[in-house]
Amino acid sequence: MEKFLFLWATQRNVQKDIVYQTNFPANTQEIEGMMPEEIIFACYGAYVKKYEEAPADYDKVYVYADETNLEEIKKRFPKNKGYSNLIVLKSDSYLKNFGPITPNVQLFADLWNLEDWYAKEFLTALKQKMSKIRKSLFKFFDKK
Repeated sequence: MEKFLFLWATQRNVQKDIVYQTNFPANTQEIEGMMPEEIIFACYGAYVKKYEEAPADYDKVYVYADETNLEEIKKRFPKNKGYSNLIVLKSDSYLKNFGPITPNVQLFADLWNLEDWYAKEFLTALKQKMSKIRKSLFKFFDKK
């Protein structure tokens, strides 16, 4: 499974899935708090929401949204010039089945593709979490 995950990560292109980006004058927690309920948190915010910790400070919010939610996001976060700190990615029809936070495999592939210096910190921490989960599963199945 690990080989498949790395293969997917190397083929993933986050940039091609960007459907909207803007600069919004607020910190990441405020931006995340203003998101419509139907979005799916990705990348740094997804990690923080899932594990309740941040391996590094981050200054960008990534979310997945479908076309129906994109207009609401544009209303709440109008287009502004400057450093893009809100990036909206096109959601596929299956992603919403996993809830409001991307699953670890999607999170891994997305983090792998980001160029921010802190992406590596998040990716390293995620790999450690995934390794612990895998070890726990093996222990569970070994007992049966």
